[in-house]
Amino acid sequence: MDRKTTICAGICFLLSLASAWTSVSAGLEQTSRPQPLADKTPVRENRLPFMTLEVPDNALVRKYRAQYTSEQGLKYLSAVMKRSAPYRQYIRNEIEAHNAPEYLLYLPVIESAYLTTAISKSGATGIWQFMKNSIAGYGIRINEWMDERRDPWLTSTAAVRKLKENYNYLGDWYLALAAYNCGLGATRTAIKKGGRADYWYLCEKGYFKSETVHYVPKFLAISEILSRSGEYGIDWGDEDETPAFSTISVQRAVDLHVLSRETGIDAAVLKQANPPCSILLPRRTPPTRCAYRPKPKKRSKRYSTTKTGSSLSTTSTKSNPATPCTPSRNTMASASI
Repeated sequence: MDRKTTICAGICFLLSLASAWTSVSAGLEQTSRPQPLADKTPVRENRLPFMTLEVPDNALVRKYRAQYTSEQGLKYLSAVMKRSAPYRQYIRNEIEAHNAPEYLLYLPVIESAYLTTAISKSGATGIWQFMKNSIAGYGIRINEWMDERRDPWLTSTAAVRKLKENYNYLGDWYLALAAYNCGLGATRTAIKKGGRADYWYLCEKGYFKSETVHYVPKFLAISEILSRSGEYGIDWGDEDETPAFSTISVQRAVDLHVLSRETGIDAAVLKQANPPCSILLPRRTPPTRCAYRPKPKKRSKRYSTTKTGSSLSTTSTKSNPATPCTPSRNTMASASI
């Protein structure tokens, strides 16, 4: 073999080695990169709220993490998040407007499972579980005709504001969350007795009641899980499937069932927009114009009248006062009547 042939063979050998190394390097680079988690179920959210609070690996967090990552726990969380679809964007907007952490979107999950009809043993009501003694200053009314704690939009604004006020006063989100559960006064008392503004220390030393000791770890565990919904296969439902709503001011009482019949809008949609009531009342209904009227003589137990060109109206079902309805947001799906 002459010298020229030897040089050509050497060059070919080196080129083959370089090609082989390039292939090996590419393979190593590809396998060394972290792979994204495979989504088991489409979450249907552009971006999930991050849990930016540190989640300690303590016994209570582990307990709730295990509970809600079980098969039944994940099914439950999917059902709750689907139920939250009509309210999520509004809550996100309120959180952003108050410069609050986005993970607060997860708080109604442990408060009410996003049920507008939720009522606790102590009487807390609505998706944010407001007590009667905690609504002062938030524009939430409770009277003979209405209980606006059931209004998911009004109370979302109030709850985010309340949580941010707790944080501004306490300077710590663990304590702010605890205060939402047990009250700002009880939290201040715990800090005063314990001598430290540290939620975990105050829990350890017994300065918080058991409910508050469990409240924050449960919230942290569930928030951590929901922020990884794609990995766990939690389906949030589709916000686009939620009907568009418009606000309409009514001049007289309107029965939702009559409204449904006359407009063709599903009664369930009207009920979703007005969770607590079967009758819409004007915003300023005076006692002398109560929606419940005495039962006329020789009429059926329930009747309604609709005249051409007039507003829909309803009458009462019994001669004695009916159970007060609780209209909190006079809204209905967009339609022309």
